[in-house]
Amino acid sequence: MFRGRPVLAVIPARGGSKGLPGKNLMKLGGLTLIEIAAKAAFDSGIVDMVVVSSDDQEILKHAGTITEVVAHKRNSMAANDNSTAGDVIRDLFDSDHDDVFIDEENAPWFVYLQPTSPLRTGKHILGAFEKLVEHPESQAIVSVVPLDPKVYWTMKIGESGLIEPLFAEAVSANRQSFDPVYSPNGAIYIFSFEEFKKSGKFPIMGALPFVMSVEESVDIDTASDFEQAKAKLR
Repeated sequence: MFRGRPVLAVIPARGGSKGLPGKNLMKLGGLTLIEIAAKAAFDSGIVDMVVVSSDDQEILKHAGTITEVVAHKRNSMAANDNSTAGDVIRDLFDSDHDDVFIDEENAPWFVYLQPTSPLRTGKHILGAFEKLVEHPESQAIVSVVPLDPKVYWTMKIGESGLIEPLFAEAVSANRQSFDPVYSPNGAIYIFSFEEFKKSGKFPIMGALPFVMSVEESVDIDTASDFEQAKAKLR
């Protein structure tokens, strides 16, 4: 429970993956990526329920074997190549589902945990909630990773075919003068039901940042990413 509301962890796990087929069922340290995400949720000590949302029967069967995890078959709208993370959450509002149903009466806090972030732990999740405690006015927090300030020197090729800066004011500046910059690392998204309902999208802009290191922010999309994660878990 958090602020008097239940905490629902959602693990999105589609069956198809062009970069690394079958990645969600691949194992690190004897556990699948889905099991690692579920373990992190339960280890946080604050999550009340864990749901694995998938369109894939093999993944759903596997999720059903994990203690206290609900295997939820998502609808077709949330299971195509154009589906968004918001669609995955909205699917849980569908009254046709018997395994999990959410409405205004039991509105939870959501913890969205991509299984492709295996170095995220229960301590990270708990730490994010502890930061929310420090900011009682906040309704969302997102994990981020520091970026190299050189991003300010990013260029593009314009319509003229010539190089143009994305940040014109930074072209002649030295990197010491740049403000620190960050990017969501995909490991943790926490938000209230009410905050999500405002736009039907993940509330990232204006959310609190929860900073994770580059080493902790491995996101598995390719075989190389998987090997990198395996090396860091040894």
